[in-house]
Amino acid sequence: MCALSSKNTGQADADGGFTLIETIVALIIFVACYVLIQQGLAIGWRGVSASQGELKALHIAQAQLAAAGVESPLSEGQATGSDGGYTWVLNVRRQDAENEGDRRARTRPTGYWVAVEVNWRDETRRVRALELKSLKIALPK
Repeated sequence: MCALSSKNTGQADADGGFTLIETIVALIIFVACYVLIQQGLAIGWRGVSASQGELKALHIAQAQLAAAGVESPLSEGQATGSDGGYTWVLNVRRQDAENEGDRRARTRPTGYWVAVEVNWRDETRRVRALELKSLKIALPK
């Protein structure tokens, strides 16, 4: 015959649930993880926002640089403009203006440094800037 026996000492099981300290520690760990993840996502979002601003500034600068000498003849000077919160400055100067006379410039191709600087404010209200520079050649007329 087989008899089942059980030890019953009359004490309640001590591992029946979590203590208050264990619950508080678990809650603190959860909150710390949540804060770290939230901060990581916020930093990532700021990076995405900053790169979108720089990409728009780059498109504006490329468009202005490409238009210089195409829409109007290259000549020394400065032009400014704005486009939806972005302001740009276009500077054109002759490459060797001090070494080259006007007569020689009219008979040979002339190089012009064309620089475009785009300024804007990011979401933290800091002024940001991007500059592109290129050497363009103007043929004599």
